[in-house]
Amino acid sequence: MKTIIGFGFAAICGVCALYAAPFQAAGVYDLVIANGRVIDPESGLDGVRHIGIVSGVVRAVASERLEGRAAIDASGLVVAPGFIDLHQDAQRAVNPAVDALRAVDGVAPGRAVRAPTRGEETIQGRWKLIAAEDLRADGSVARYPWGSRPVGSIVVEGGSCYLQIMSGDVPSFGSGAQPAGEQMKAALLSSYIAYSGPCTIDDAAGSVTLRVEAAWRPDYVGTEQKRFFRFDNGKLIFGPAPNSVRGTGEALTRRLTLERQP
Repeated sequence: MKTIIGFGFAAICGVCALYAAPFQAAGVYDLVIANGRVIDPESGLDGVRHIGIVSGVVRAVASERLEGRAAIDASGLVVAPGFIDLHQDAQRAVNPAVDALRAVDGVAPGRAVRAPTRGEETIQGRWKLIAAEDLRADGSVARYPWGSRPVGSIVVEGGSCYLQIMSGDVPSFGSGAQPAGEQMKAALLSSYIAYSGPCTIDDAAGSVTLRVEAAWRPDYVGTEQKRFFRFDNGKLIFGPAPNSVRGTGEALTRRLTLERQP
């Protein structure tokens, strides 16, 4: 099952404003969103309701069932007005209260964003890198691609993914033939990586497909990158396909180990 990632809850009526027009008399609506937990910050409503929509406008929010030509069962989901995602790099809000209320902006009626249930493991959220290793077929470590002290994070929120990793080791530049600036450029390509863009999560396959819109090197932009993930004792194991990294005369498997951040 493919899941469209949200910010910890679901918004399935993103382009409609609750109470946007007077309620219409009992009748048949174009669309009914049933059994959803309706949250409306303006009125203070927070409860299970049924929503009737006509011509894209909310006409009724009722505790009793409504009749519609089409219906969406929103059981277990949150229905809310279209919040605006206050964009920041890495999609991190300064105010935790704002972070908790952020949702996918521009969600069309009928498109659901599933919230993870309590105790469910999900890649959604912010993750801190604690180890980066290239493994041989026997499981032994062949090399540490970003040194012994890598620094980095992965953020998966709102259908977008962001990855950044760098070496935590302090580089040393010799007084050789190359100027220090050229040595720094070479070190940057080998000790730093970052890319971001919209991504699709396939929970069943344990995969993330990311369309790169920004990257630390131009030839990555416009490419599609597929990564695989699993969970091990609460930690996220993330990386490309097994045996897809080339070592010195052998195929290696890159393994990133990350822990969840609040």
